[in-house]
Amino acid sequence: MSKSQAQAMVLERWRALPAAERQTYAQAIAFAAKLAPELDFETLGRPPKIIQGWLVREINGVPTTGSAPVPPRGLVR
Repeated sequence: MSKSQAQAMVLERWRALPAAERQTYAQAIAFAAKLAPELDFETLGRPPKIIQGWLVREINGVPTTGSAPVPPRGLVR
């Protein structure tokens, strides 16, 4: 599986959770640790850390693809 395919699957599963279960970094870390052994995707990094990064970006409202900068929530008017 490619990294982009893994990312799409992770985000799909994350978004399928009830909103209350996908609000915090601790929830993202636990989800990543649980899901990482199930995925076999190409990466030079550690899969749980890569997944955590995708989920933290999702929590923060940062685009998960591309490099478009998004200001922190507190600075948006």
